[in-house]
Amino acid sequence: MNKKIFSGLLILFFSFLVASCDKDNEIIDHPPLIFELTTGIEENSPIILASEGVMKLEFKAENVKSISTENLPAGWEAKVNQEGGYIEVTAPQNDATIEGGLFTLTIKAQADGKQEKTEEVKFYWIKSFDDPKGTFILNEGNMTTENGSLIYITPEGFVIDNAYKLVNGTELGNVAQDMSIRDGKIYVISQNGDENAVGDKFENDGMLVIMNAKTLKKEKSFSKEELTGLTWPSHVAALDAQHVYIRDNGAAKGDETKGKIWCLNTETGSMTAVVGSDGALNSPLVTMDGKVYTYKPGSIFSYIWEISKDKNTVNRIKLPSYWVGALGIQAAGNGQLWTLGTNYGSQFMVKFDLTTQKELMKKNLLVKPYSGTSRRNFVAKDNTVYYAHDTSVYRLSFDEGASNDAEEMLDVSTLDSNARELYNGLGIHPVTGNVYVNTIKGVGPFFTTNHIWVFDFDKSKNEPIFKFEDYTSFPAGTFFPAN
Repeated sequence: MNKKIFSGLLILFFSFLVASCDKDNEIIDHPPLIFELTTGIEENSPIILASEGVMKLEFKAENVKSISTENLPAGWEAKVNQEGGYIEVTAPQNDATIEGGLFTLTIKAQADGKQEKTEEVKFYWIKSFDDPKGTFILNEGNMTTENGSLIYITPEGFVIDNAYKLVNGTELGNVAQDMSIRDGKIYVISQNGDENAVGDKFENDGMLVIMNAKTLKKEKSFSKEELTGLTWPSHVAALDAQHVYIRDNGAAKGDETKGKIWCLNTETGSMTAVVGSDGALNSPLVTMDGKVYTYKPGSIFSYIWEISKDKNTVNRIKLPSYWVGALGIQAAGNGQLWTLGTNYGSQFMVKFDLTTQKELMKKNLLVKPYSGTSRRNFVAKDNTVYYAHDTSVYRLSFDEGASNDAEEMLDVSTLDSNARELYNGLGIHPVTGNVYVNTIKGVGPFFTTNHIWVFDFDKSKNEPIFKFEDYTSFPAGTFFPAN
């Protein structure tokens, strides 16, 4: 071959090769991918949705080719509206067979040049509110400015603030006082309904609200006008839909001598006064063995009041003659009540048999238990009683061989200087045995600084399992689905 021709071809080949390499190494300047969620999400806390609840996740996106979601459990929906700049996440219906709980949703944004960005969002699905290990805290709300509300705490320790409103879009009555859980329904009574003591009107669901215990969806409600005869109701206890007992002050000024217990048939709306209940104390109504119980101190004798469905009258069961008065009761089961008694300045705790009218167990208390406006002055599980005095919590055991003296478990104010006052007694979980304590910094402008404390005193006296800050609004009490 002619050397000149060969040299020319060789030069041409290397020129082509260099040109090809330059093309392969060429950097294509793709515009940068920008993608971030703009919806505010609390760090380390999941977004909590009830059944069929919807969460709109808004985002900022530039130069994005596609947005997709991953790790979405069965039954959930996630609709991406790229043009609108949001993702709509919808929880399953409550009758779905899948389990509720926690999961992490992955959101992936992709662009040209293999650019990719991901965001992760934690969700928690409340499939139902009747988990035996769950907990409710009922808030009175501020009488002059807000309605009552219901907090739900999951077994894992996630807090659903204003759970009733989350489900229904409406609110409980003003100054919620008490609630009762029975036969798959929750009954909540409020002091004022939709109008407070000074005549201010509130938008809410009325004086008595009945909701489904599993979903919290409202099933029925009664306004103040429909509950003729009630002025300032304080407590409620349901035996069934036809026998819902409401203790009323009998006077808007809170004159307890005019107190009375009423029986409401929620199916017909009819309400009748319980015979012999005049002067009923402002105290929780205890349900046990298909009956309702309260107590009544007297100038000579004190009594347990028993009300059954077959009689609309009070059956009086006399307490021992040396008692000057009774201060509180709790169910002990098997026809027995834990009863807090007093005798000229001394206090004692007794397990009292209603049939034999005899004391089965008795121990003295060194201090008078705090009760609050709800009159919940002690709680009990099995043979263990807890009560509080000031900001200290005490335990009294009735197990064989236990000390006769109460043991001070802790002073909550030593754990937080803002825990200055207990508000409306203690709670004890019927399944776990954990003790619940609600504290506030004070009344007036200070009630918004508050805590929900949860203790397992068998494990630690001064380390709470949970400490939830600033959720309550004058807590009326702690309640449990397992009850």
